[in-house]
Amino acid sequence: MKLLIFFLTAIALLSGSCAKAAGIFAEPASYFENGQKFYEIKIFLNTDGESINALEGEVLYPQQDLNFQKITDGSSIVNFWIKDPQKSPDGKIIFSGGMPGGYEGEKGLLFSAIFSLKNDSSPGQTEISFQNFKVYLNDGRGTEKKLADLKSNFNLNEAEVATVQADTKPPEIFAPYVTRDPNLANGQWVVILNAQDKGEGIDHYEVFESVKEYKPEEIVKNNSLPWQIVKDPKAYILHDQSLGNYVYAKAVDKAGNVRVAIVIPSTAQKPWHFNYKVISVIIILSIAVLIIFLELFFFRRRKYE
Repeated sequence: MKLLIFFLTAIALLSGSCAKAAGIFAEPASYFENGQKFYEIKIFLNTDGESINALEGEVLYPQQDLNFQKITDGSSIVNFWIKDPQKSPDGKIIFSGGMPGGYEGEKGLLFSAIFSLKNDSSPGQTEISFQNFKVYLNDGRGTEKKLADLKSNFNLNEAEVATVQADTKPPEIFAPYVTRDPNLANGQWVVILNAQDKGEGIDHYEVFESVKEYKPEEIVKNNSLPWQIVKDPKAYILHDQSLGNYVYAKAVDKAGNVRVAIVIPSTAQKPWHFNYKVISVIIILSIAVLIIFLELFFFRRRKYE
């Protein structure tokens, strides 16, 4: 919740107009993979002329008929997941996320939920329910609007058959950034991780800190590095709060493809004359040289007097 508040605060100054009420709807599709048939339920947002900054909600599906497999969000309009879409034990898919700058459109894909049929089930009428949906308007105040609970019914026998290609591309190049805010991690320094993937979507992030500088190709090949998995939230609290370490971040998509990014320590980013450690050493050495010079100077004067 603190991360949601932080996110909404950060984008509250963005302005937009609002008129009617946004809506959620679903569309089914099906595809074959390794000889097995899967059903893809695509969840869409219709803003109805509004500009939306953020949203959250729950999707319910019939557990007696469908086996949940995974979530894909590679083409989602949501580019900052606060809580990645994930399955809860009671048959819900819960999520929250935002769109910096706002989104406005009639058919914005949020994510797709992939299912298989239960062994004793056959394709037929299926009901998907939406509840506890809220949107936050891009009106400069982050005004909250609760959407009405609704149900969507469709026949899986009539689901469009889609063609699925293997995801072999890594996530997009991304730039983690270090920041701190009183509303986030008690004001500690954190690194924000936010990569995009056009395939199945980001599965998780991994981070490690080191005083040593590695090249990206070294990181990918080295399996002994102490990576820490960061899945939710995507704000990793830095161990070195003095910002002296290199921070290595790895974005891993749902197909296992990897993209690596590096955050250079703040001390390494500064010219030498802004590095206080270097300045301190130079001052100490200068004083030492001056003392030695004066000692030699006065020694020679006393010698010849």
